[in-house]
Amino acid sequence: MPFSIPHPADTPFVLIADDEPAVLEVLHSMARSLGWQPLLANTGTQALELFRAHFPAIECAIVDLHMPEVDGLQLLHEIRALNPETRVLLMTGDYVEADTFAGDADEPDGLLSKPFFMTDLQQALTPPRSEAA
Repeated sequence: MPFSIPHPADTPFVLIADDEPAVLEVLHSMARSLGWQPLLANTGTQALELFRAHFPAIECAIVDLHMPEVDGLQLLHEIRALNPETRVLLMTGDYVEADTFAGDADEPDGLLSKPFFMTDLQQALTPPRSEAA
């Protein structure tokens, strides 16, 4: 079941989708520690519903590549169709070359290899300087 914790109105939203409850719990804590308001979903379908309900406020989505129902790539395409400005990061426990998605019409904004550290997440959530300016 998707859930979130109330935060101040100026806290940026991040959508996190993973079918492993332990991963969601850890990412929830990490995202909050980094100053984000996490919206959590344990399926791609739930993630898409949350995105549709909140997408003007969601600045970034972190989605697992392999999930039931709607996988990470499908979710990436759906999010980009609704709002091309939303940053989408894929995460996976599989070995994936950094340039695997290079040149795709809907290339992700980043790839996180599980397991990852807080510093990896912080770097991935920080927009490139050209976007932050």
